[in-house]
Amino acid sequence: MAKQHVVIDSEEIHATGEEATYRLASDAVELTGKPAWRLRQYEGRAQSLAVNRMAHEFHAIGDVEMKLPAGSIGRNGFLLPESSPATNAAPATAQPALVRADDFQFRPDVANTNFNVAVFRDHVQATSAKGSLSCELMTIQSTAQSNRTESVVAERGVVMAQGERRVTGEKAVYTAAADTVEVTGHPAWKMGQHQGTAEVLAFNLKGDSYRATRRVEMRLPPASFGRTPWLLAKSGVLTNSSTGAGGATTPRPAQPIEISCDEFELTPDAANTNLNLAIYRGQVRVRDVDRMKLSCEFLAVRGRMLPGTNQVEKVVAEGNVDLEVHESRGERRAQGDKAIYTAADGEVELSGNGGVKIAFVDSKIEGSAMGAKAVYAGGQDVLELTGNSVLGNPVLRTQDGQVWGEVLVLDHANTTLRATGRWKMKLKPESLKKTAAPAAPKPGS
Repeated sequence: MAKQHVVIDSEEIHATGEEATYRLASDAVELTGKPAWRLRQYEGRAQSLAVNRMAHEFHAIGDVEMKLPAGSIGRNGFLLPESSPATNAAPATAQPALVRADDFQFRPDVANTNFNVAVFRDHVQATSAKGSLSCELMTIQSTAQSNRTESVVAERGVVMAQGERRVTGEKAVYTAAADTVEVTGHPAWKMGQHQGTAEVLAFNLKGDSYRATRRVEMRLPPASFGRTPWLLAKSGVLTNSSTGAGGATTPRPAQPIEISCDEFELTPDAANTNLNLAIYRGQVRVRDVDRMKLSCEFLAVRGRMLPGTNQVEKVVAEGNVDLEVHESRGERRAQGDKAIYTAADGEVELSGNGGVKIAFVDSKIEGSAMGAKAVYAGGQDVLELTGNSVLGNPVLRTQDGQVWGEVLVLDHANTTLRATGRWKMKLKPESLKKTAAPAAPKPGS
């Protein structure tokens, strides 16, 4: 036994402590009295330290605090993709990490001695300039020769936080070769105002993207699909409204948008890296409370969808598209194979191999329409219908009758209808009577 300012110096480790006990049979040394050490590129301290030089094992117990070199825990020192920087910003550099735990072990990997394994147990907290990671067990596998991290596995109560981003789950696996992180065990995430849950959540750190699969449920901020419900005239007011007694509408703050699907992916837009592309696949259901419902099989949303921003530019829905709009200004329903929404002008283009169907009800008009293609201009509140050689001419029906033509244009704002080409109209008798009926005489005339 050695006491007072004990120093151990070898090829791989340098350690100091107040007291040391050497066990000859196992060639092991135990240090107590706030030992500190430098193990390869790791630096740390704890309440006690055991070094087995024969087995090349290292064990620290109690109030473990360690400094890990840059790149030890993920790309650039963390396990979440960074927020997209300005295009002229300097590339991010890896940062060292500070890890605290109750217990730490370092030993050769029993499955492959070309690797070493560093294991942190109980109340594990890792922090860096990039963010923080907490869990109950963290295992880092590194190459024996260069100490380069090959994988990081965090388990039990995993929480990763970075600014407005937060991810939780039961297990997170970082693979350095692919530069990916996979989170399982009921993963949940919050990226600014965007949040969700799934069965598997995977991050591509190299591509600054992430993907959620199986039973995906998400909540997006209001206006994620435009400030105005589709198929209604553009409005600058972003509120939901409910109908009260006497038909009066009561405005209330806009609600989050709810989405469910089989798979979701968010990536930088290939055409413009300042934008993002959100892809939803499989049984896509969108619910904008008191405003709009949308179902389809594929949905692509292009815009700025990073924390702190929410600017949609374009939305494409494909496969059994069914759109419902329920608002105090009116109700709409549209069905087809594909819908394209452009936020700048509130335009909705609807098409389908078997044609499209649109129904509308409001204080001005009640009716329905069918055609090969429909284009609604939200800025002008105008609906245009066209046909083709297979489906024939479009048809529009209202409470007054119906009209056919090569092109039909319903100007809802001015309550007018225009038909071009070979057109025909069929009016209901009661509508003709209304039109022909003389005005009622004024009192006293």
